[in-house]
Amino acid sequence: MFSKFHGVDRSTMAELIERIKWPLRMIVIEGLGKQQAAMEQILAVLEESNSARSELQKQSDQIWGVLAVLGGTIEKDKEIHTMLHTVQNIEKELKDEDVEKILIWLSSIDPQKRNQDNRAKRVKETDN
Repeated sequence: MFSKFHGVDRSTMAELIERIKWPLRMIVIEGLGKQQAAMEQILAVLEESNSARSELQKQSDQIWGVLAVLGGTIEKDKEIHTMLHTVQNIEKELKDEDVEKILIWLSSIDPQKRNQDNRAKRVKETDN
């Protein structure tokens, strides 16, 4: 196979070798370009994934915050329900008559008598 090139001078041989190298270089460069494009796509996907992960973390933190508030609200709701139940039990135990006696006892001051007492305490011919 190399016998065909036996009589070819060195400069012609070098030119032939360069002609053969050129398309091979282009193939290598093209291959590197494709690899670079693929790497850029992979990096873009990784960046999107990282961004999505970051957004998911933010949303997760917000959800945990809402759950914490709901947990506190549920506890307060249980306390309110317990108090309401206690009040309802007290109401059941008290008869209407007892409630009326308690209200009379709480408001035992007669407004007319109180007014008369206050007027009697004033010094005559003054506003005090």
